[in-house]
Amino acid sequence: MNQEAPLFFPLNRPQYVPAAEVLVSALVWGSGRWAYGDDNVHASRFLGESDKEGVVISAPNTSEKQIAFAKVLRSYGMQTEASDEVLVRAVVSGITGVRSAKAKTVPVSPMTTHLALAQSLRGVLGAKNPPDMAGVLETMFALGESESRPGGPRISMASRWVLAADLRMVDDPVLRATDTAMASGLGLKSTGTDRVSLDESSLAPWRGQLRETPYGWLHDQWVKLTSPEWVEALPPRVWTDWCTTVLRMGIAFGFLFESRWFEAVGRSILSGDDVPLSMLDSSAPLLQWPGARLPVSSRNNKPQMRRMVGGGVLTRAALQDYFGSGSDVTLQDALQQARRDPELKQAVRDALSGRSWPGSCKNMYETILYSLQQRDSSTEVDYYGLLRKHGNRYSVIQPGTEWIAVIASLACDEPSGETNLGQVLATLGQLGLRPELLELVKALEAAGLAQGSADADRGVRVRSAY
Repeated sequence: MNQEAPLFFPLNRPQYVPAAEVLVSALVWGSGRWAYGDDNVHASRFLGESDKEGVVISAPNTSEKQIAFAKVLRSYGMQTEASDEVLVRAVVSGITGVRSAKAKTVPVSPMTTHLALAQSLRGVLGAKNPPDMAGVLETMFALGESESRPGGPRISMASRWVLAADLRMVDDPVLRATDTAMASGLGLKSTGTDRVSLDESSLAPWRGQLRETPYGWLHDQWVKLTSPEWVEALPPRVWTDWCTTVLRMGIAFGFLFESRWFEAVGRSILSGDDVPLSMLDSSAPLLQWPGARLPVSSRNNKPQMRRMVGGGVLTRAALQDYFGSGSDVTLQDALQQARRDPELKQAVRDALSGRSWPGSCKNMYETILYSLQQRDSSTEVDYYGLLRKHGNRYSVIQPGTEWIAVIASLACDEPSGETNLGQVLATLGQLGLRPELLELVKALEAAGLAQGSADADRGVRVRSAY
């Protein structure tokens, strides 16, 4: 490992977002391209209770809003003999996202730019200062770049998504009409060009070192998914769901990777050994994916996640207290200084002991767990989750069929293409997963993407779902 690597990843602290659709909205708002025209309006949620000051409902939920919404829809050619209320209700039903069983808000499915802007983190969370999840995602995306990134300005995740969403509307009059109707009710103003700004000095030392990590996975899958080929191949709702799946997995495995890094750094401080080379790639899995033949208790990922998060979060905090927030200290200098300081070594020892579990650990653990876990919904099944809950004690890897479809399809070079089992395993390895060969074949067979056999090998052909 390059001991001159920085000690800290330049990542802000996260918070669990109750609806994955809002991650897309956070990215679009984070681009800085739009602002509310009314300075008194600072946040929005699509449906639900407007129980927080400054939070408004963006859906056409009143008679006046429905009339205005329907007027725009009809002007774009959506003709029906039904009343404005029925027309609007049908459109709203088609754009409503997945509602979690205990959530107080209902998200919109961000299939277009103004649908994405119909909700914000502040509105959904009801928090005046929500976490900068857009900044987290944009930073993870940048950390995953190759060393030979083309010169010129970086194209942000938000810009890639907006360009893709605009392309999608070109041949879809229904989406165009819906987007325009939503835009007319939001009262937004354009602020100009993309204003995503990242600290290049904190990113530069990492460039090219994190390709075989969840950051590289997030970068590659997002670039592919927002390309014209995939935008045109996927139905609007499917494309949007695949985008939210990539963001969910990027957030979860990105922070798991950071936690494992600091856990390894802490153990290196105490042992005197170097940090293993495998800490800068995913050769060691972040989560265990054993065969379904084993009992649920043996496949439970919660204890491993809690240990990794607790040790990583608290070790990071101890080192940050010592070296200072935003420190550019290198790994080598940090190890040398920490080993000479008895108080810091004791702080690291306490961090790795597992005895303490403050709010910072809880926030990180819930962010990771609930991003991976299939969401409890009162209306539909979440097929895009990786973990399935078994009671309150266990969460095991049992991917939904659509989750497998996303992973396998994006392992192909192009839509309607084919790849092989070895490439799918390589993609999963980049994310931090090492499933048994036959276990993966079973999941691909269940999704209708491969046909395996008892002696299946890495050459098994795998088809794209679209």
